[in-house]
Amino acid sequence: MSTSKTRRASGSRSARLALAIAALAASPGCTREFFRNWADQDVTEAIFEKSRDPRHRIDLFTITPPPTSRFSDPYDPDRPPAPPDDYVAQELNPQPQRPRHRLITPAEGTGYLDLLEQWRRERGPRRRPVDVTVDTGPSMDEAAPPPSRTPSPFPPDPNRGPGEPGMSPIPGETPGEVAPPDPRRLAPDADAPPEPLSSSSIRDNSVLTASLQIPEPVIPGLEPEQSPSGVEDVPPPQVPPDFEPGPSLFGDEGDSPEAISGLSESAAEGAGGDRDLIEILKPDAVVFDEARAAGLGAGIDPYIVDGRQILTLALQNSRAYQFRLEDLYLQALNVTLQRFQFTPQFAAGLNPGAPAFGGFTGPTPGNSYIYRTEETGSPSSLLSVGGLAGFGKLLSFGTSVTGNFANQTVINFGGPNAVETTSQSFLPLNLVIPFLRGGGRAVTLEPLTQQERALLYEVRDFARFRKEFFVSVLAGGGITGGGGDPLVGFLEILRQIQALENNTKNVAAYERVLEVFQELSRGAASTVRPLDLVNVEIDLQNQRLSLLSSSVQYRNQLDNFKQQLGLPPDVPMVPATDLLEGFRRVFDEIDALKTKPRPVLEELIGRLPALEDVVINGRPVIARFREAAEIARRRQPLQQRLADRQLARSSAEQQITLLTDTLRQGLGILSDEEIRTYERELDQAREVLAGLGPELDRRDQQEISDLIEAEREVYNQANDQLEDLLRSGQRVALENRLDLMNARATLYDAWRQLAVTANALQGIFTATLSNQYLTPLATSNNPFGFDEQTKQFNLALRAELPLIRLSERNQYVASLIAYQRARRSLMQVEDSLKNQLRQNLRQLQVQYQGYEIQKTSYIAALVTLDQSFQSFLEPPRSTGGSSGGSQLVLTLLRGLNGVNNAQNGLISSWVQYQTTRLALYRDLGIMPYDEWEAFYELFPAASPSASLGDGAGGVERAPAPPIVLGPDAGPEASGL
Repeated sequence: MSTSKTRRASGSRSARLALAIAALAASPGCTREFFRNWADQDVTEAIFEKSRDPRHRIDLFTITPPPTSRFSDPYDPDRPPAPPDDYVAQELNPQPQRPRHRLITPAEGTGYLDLLEQWRRERGPRRRPVDVTVDTGPSMDEAAPPPSRTPSPFPPDPNRGPGEPGMSPIPGETPGEVAPPDPRRLAPDADAPPEPLSSSSIRDNSVLTASLQIPEPVIPGLEPEQSPSGVEDVPPPQVPPDFEPGPSLFGDEGDSPEAISGLSESAAEGAGGDRDLIEILKPDAVVFDEARAAGLGAGIDPYIVDGRQILTLALQNSRAYQFRLEDLYLQALNVTLQRFQFTPQFAAGLNPGAPAFGGFTGPTPGNSYIYRTEETGSPSSLLSVGGLAGFGKLLSFGTSVTGNFANQTVINFGGPNAVETTSQSFLPLNLVIPFLRGGGRAVTLEPLTQQERALLYEVRDFARFRKEFFVSVLAGGGITGGGGDPLVGFLEILRQIQALENNTKNVAAYERVLEVFQELSRGAASTVRPLDLVNVEIDLQNQRLSLLSSSVQYRNQLDNFKQQLGLPPDVPMVPATDLLEGFRRVFDEIDALKTKPRPVLEELIGRLPALEDVVINGRPVIARFREAAEIARRRQPLQQRLADRQLARSSAEQQITLLTDTLRQGLGILSDEEIRTYERELDQAREVLAGLGPELDRRDQQEISDLIEAEREVYNQANDQLEDLLRSGQRVALENRLDLMNARATLYDAWRQLAVTANALQGIFTATLSNQYLTPLATSNNPFGFDEQTKQFNLALRAELPLIRLSERNQYVASLIAYQRARRSLMQVEDSLKNQLRQNLRQLQVQYQGYEIQKTSYIAALVTLDQSFQSFLEPPRSTGGSSGGSQLVLTLLRGLNGVNNAQNGLISSWVQYQTTRLALYRDLGIMPYDEWEAFYELFPAASPSASLGDGAGGVERAPAPPIVLGPDAGPEASGL
């Protein structure tokens, strides 16, 4: 009876144990989220550990995109819904998985649109340009023709119906906008003779006077009979009314705008017509719409983003940036695995597989159930349950320690020889020590060491990538691991949009010139020939073609730039031109001038944005060249004053000769009053010539010579200091370049491999010690009844001579070659670094000088165009000689094109300098690591008005400060 109870109790315990083991076996383990969060934690700790150096620190790391990113996913990252599958692939292939939820379109975040909307609200409504009236005729959706004053190389689409959206014209062609009427365009006086009918819209008296369609107006206070009779071909002496002989005319006070303004009164009074001469050829206000320039349709309000907002979009949406984050994450995963190899590892289960620490030692119990019927001759029903639990630890010298607990329980459910349930346990403990091959810290720790160092390299590469990414987003250029997206750059987009605006205004100026020339050609004594009109028309078409090309190029590059940021190309986004506001303001001020005297132009050009210097180890890069440019600016007014004096002296000498010949030839013909008048004018001319003595020239020439010598000396000093500057820059780069640090560390990695591969050439000698405890069969019903007498101790030695080591030999020789290659690679990296740095420094200095040259060229182009306007619109003195008019036409066209090229050249020079400056900071390794810190330090003018993530307020052009030249600044004020 007692035996039966004991059997039932033992069977009950065994059943409960079997159920518990089965429950553990059926458990699926932890959730997906648990393992993902576990990996995130280990990876983040490893990355932060390697980024302690301030040169490549990482303050925050995650590969989960923010909600405002295009890559954000609103679904569960561990169990996302199935994306749409290809229909053909789905129908022609097996479908082992049947998802419960399937998306119609791939998931794509739209938070970036919310961010753009927020920035647009903070910026406020887009400001429309002034001087524009809205036409009440055609609606915005109708195919209205462009305004007559706005260039439009895109012809209207004849197939486009009303209400049908069409292709956007190039900037300036804004439907419903016309140029306002000019109140100064008045009809000619009633006393003037009737003019012939003309299809031209020009009714400017100055143009009509120049083409002899109306008589030249009479200057008040000057009667025709006051002119000397009989000497119609002798012009009066060209002496300004307020002229005073002596050095004061060309002294310092004579070059001021106030002094120069007085020289223009006579020309302004004699211009005739209702408008100043210079205003005739100026086009009406050109409306440049950034939205239409970007190819957006009517009624679309674009998102206007500035530089820091562009950087925000790039950091959150760039595919290249996200890939590099994930590469860093994956590299850190390898480190966590290698670290796990040296931590205590545990395993348990019903006959589990071999764990990571090398497997279990001793017997491995099995799990089975055996049932035999009576027909077999030996009926039985046996359940064998084997449990196993163990641990392992790998030491740094290659020694491994393993231990486990194994149990085998057999339950007999019946049969002729039914016995009590038996349970036997094993407790082995093993120690494996390699002495030759595979032993030692160098070999054992090499995988962990390599992965740890590789993570550090990846952290540095990521830091280097962030600097390259910053330069690429702002200035373009390639980046390491940039993917397949285009690389345009924000500054290049700004350059193209400004060039497009300049080209638009240039086409409008050409159209205005053609319109004026068509009116001039109708005059009785016009010097404009039909060939001149053809030349103007050809140049106009060329400018329209150039405008069309630049418009298409800008739209393509803008779409490429959106793709570079990771945004769809169809996002209605245009760049803010805040960084170019200094140029645009100066351009507007110059366009607003009636005349363009050189001193005023020089003062306005001086307001253009200055180029920032780069300081390397306390040494400025362009300071000497800036000093030389300042000396050149001081020399220019002296040279101009000398040229003006020589021109005035030549004019006075010609006047004296002309008056002397007139008096000699007019003896007996001229009256006494006329003779006295000419003698008085002759005395005045001689006084003017006496005041322009050669001693003034000698003084100015000496001063100019001294300045030239000083400028030459400054350039010589700059060239002498260039080599020292290059060496200083090399030292800075060698200390701060992260990729160079990795190259040096890679050389050390190659050196370490020599010892690792050489270890494999040795023989094998390994000692294995094992100590095992068993439960005796006599007490088999107690799984923990270990007995000291059942202990087993074992020592096993394994030895092998290094007789066959061909593969190991090849690996060793390959490591020798790899080490030498690593040495040469380090030399190449250092040489490439020095070469690129030297090129950047030289290029920066050249581009600074080019920027200063562009300023001078811009001034010369403006003065040339201004004088071309004045010369062309002067009323003709005679009816002969049409070749002179043709030459003036060509000069005028070259002047228009020259001003446009000079403006575009200024912007290009500034963009090139900024690009080289950013590249120099990047190649020196001294660029601030954080993108925002770098942006605000390198572009201080773009300091934010709100916190990061907010939109910057709109920047509106300030009105141009007045340039006072006097009420009637005339042609003489130009300075040439």
